[in-house]
Amino acid sequence: MNKCKYFVILFYLIISFVKGQQVDAVQVKLKEDHLSLETFKYLSATYQKKQEKTYQLYIALYNIGIPLVRLFEYETLQSYFNKNSQNNLKEVYILLISDDKNYINDDRREEYFQKYLKDYFIMPPTG
Repeated sequence: MNKCKYFVILFYLIISFVKGQQVDAVQVKLKEDHLSLETFKYLSATYQKKQEKTYQLYIALYNIGIPLVRLFEYETLQSYFNKNSQNNLKEVYILLISDDKNYINDDRREEYFQKYLKDYFIMPPTG
């Protein structure tokens, strides 16, 4: 029984380590991803001018597989749009992508991370 318990703990630690590396890889790629930074800036500017239009834009970008909106929930992005009045937008973007808690945290997470790292655009299979 003890061996089984240790095996389960070891397995959990290995899976956690691999997932941690995947998050790190996504964060590194996003830091170098100029399209995602520009998407963030554009969404933020839209939010500052016409808050009611921002969600529609978010959905349109989501539907074409833009990584920034696939990897972060709208509410998370919205909370960071509110921070831009005190900070440079690039600094706010770096804060957003640097915190693991900001990323989607449901059954899409691992799949979306893998698709972003491999293919850039995140388009789940249809049908």
